[in-house]
Amino acid sequence: MNILAYALHLGIAGHGPIGGGFVRFIEILRRAKNHGVNYVVIENKPSFKKLYHLEYEAYEIETRVSKSHHISLLTLLIKAVNLGVKRCQQGDIDLIVSPLDQVFNVFPAYFTSKLTGIPWTVVLQGVPVYWHLLGESTCQKSTSKFRDIYSFFKREAQKRGTTTNPIIASMAYWMMYKIIRSTIVLSVNQSITEDLSIIDKKLKVITCEHGNAIDFQRIIKVSSSNAKQYDIIFPSLSPYKGIFHVLEALAFIVKEVPKVRIAICGIGTKYTIEKVKEKLKDKRFDTNLTFPYGIGKGPSTQEDLWSLMKKAKIMLYPTMAESWCLIIGEALACGLPVITYDIRPIRYIYGSCPAVIRVPVGNIKELAAKTIELLKNEELCQNLSCVAVKFAEQNFSWDEVVKDEKKAYLTVMKALKYAYS
Repeated sequence: MNILAYALHLGIAGHGPIGGGFVRFIEILRRAKNHGVNYVVIENKPSFKKLYHLEYEAYEIETRVSKSHHISLLTLLIKAVNLGVKRCQQGDIDLIVSPLDQVFNVFPAYFTSKLTGIPWTVVLQGVPVYWHLLGESTCQKSTSKFRDIYSFFKREAQKRGTTTNPIIASMAYWMMYKIIRSTIVLSVNQSITEDLSIIDKKLKVITCEHGNAIDFQRIIKVSSSNAKQYDIIFPSLSPYKGIFHVLEALAFIVKEVPKVRIAICGIGTKYTIEKVKEKLKDKRFDTNLTFPYGIGKGPSTQEDLWSLMKKAKIMLYPTMAESWCLIIGEALACGLPVITYDIRPIRYIYGSCPAVIRVPVGNIKELAAKTIELLKNEELCQNLSCVAVKFAEQNFSWDEVVKDEKKAYLTVMKALKYAYS
């Protein structure tokens, strides 16, 4: 099976931790040939092939930045489609794929399919636009309408200080929903499939049973110290992942555990960094809080992140923005019990793991109470650490992910065979 994939990874300038969606695609690329899947990947420089020493057919596009971000992006997309069409003309491509639900990868996949007559699909690793807002939503109306998408982006611009033009962003995502109706899409978690059925009932979705995984063997090879430098780690600087909830919970935690040590790392927007600095002005947590790489910065490699995790006792992660939550799986493999919010995506993946402790969304006092309970009970913390490692080892396999994805690709190709013939 030969797959043409678009993996335009804007903003990735070199080695370093990247989003979970690209981590997933990279891990699939590592193993795909062993399962009879050959990828041809169109990406911008630097390619994952060079960055991570992978073996696949890669086509790099030079990214040229103009005064207008939108013009730069449009130029990149046109180059990508042109390159994809030329490669498809060799006659050996079976399916065109966008491995992430990003506009700048979905659009080239769709237009290349239209121009070549080759079926296409997209792997949805979140719910476009609304992925972090649904939570336990039971709204019955379609939210893929332009007015609803525009309302979201306008609200985000006002609330979070984003510079994205709401009209342009809304138009792009509205078009994307129209586009993905034309095929059968893949989702990496049953919760995504259920949310999509609320947002747009016209979408046809296949849920991958093994949607994601962690590289357990690679994680356990990372050296660790028996002496813990930190009590808690929070590996993000995103409001959606709970940075401000962590800071609120810390106010309760330090009252019960005055010498608690917490490490925070992760890349943040200028807006978020300023807000975090504002929160820290009163210097209440000066002796408790550490930013190992500086505020708004993270480790340079995944191994560095895992090494930092292994220096902590537990991970506090009150996220409201997940589809699978790779970071929780990695924390478990590092031997960390995790305290998080009880959202559906996490319940589906980690619900049977006693080391993943879930509390009601937004309940800061309960978040703090569970953290304090673990910090004061060394024996319980140690027991849950062993449970965490065992769960991670027994439940996740990248090879199973590749097999499931291949099976889904074959289903899409068979279903769309006559539509594209």
